[in-house]
Amino acid sequence: MFLCWVFKKKTAFQESTKEAIFESAPKFDDNGLPLPQWIASDIERRRAAYIEAMMDNLRNLLNRYMSEQQQCPWNKNCDAMVFGNLVKGLNARNLFPLREANTLDISIKELVSRLRTMELTPVCQGNSSPFSKMRP
Repeated sequence: MFLCWVFKKKTAFQESTKEAIFESAPKFDDNGLPLPQWIASDIERRRAAYIEAMMDNLRNLLNRYMSEQQQCPWNKNCDAMVFGNLVKGLNARNLFPLREANTLDISIKELVSRLRTMELTPVCQGNSSPFSKMRP
C-alpha cells in the first residue's frame, strides 16, 4: 500500500486499501510505514461503516422475527424456530447480543466468515412449504 501511494499507482492503491478495509481489525496497523494519518483513518472509518451496516441488517432481521407480524406464511411455529436458531447461532459465534461496530474486535472478512457458517432451518422446510414438492 505504501509503495502504491508513493508511486501514485491508483488501481493498486485502491486494491490494497480495499484489502486492508476487509481484513484489518478495528485499529489499522500500518506496520510502522510513514503513511499519512488520513489513510489509516479512512480505512478504519470504512471498516466501521461496513460492519455497522451488517449489524444493522442483523438487528432488522431479529426485529422482524420478534415482531407481531408472522414472517412465515405456512407455519406459525416457523418464526420462533428461525428466531431461536438466529440468536443461538449469533451467540455461539460471539456476536450476540449485537454490539456496535467499533466494539467488535474482528475484521469484516472474519465477521462474514462467522455469519456464513450459520444454518437457519425453518420448521416448514420439508413439511408444509410449497417448495418441498419442487423437483430440481
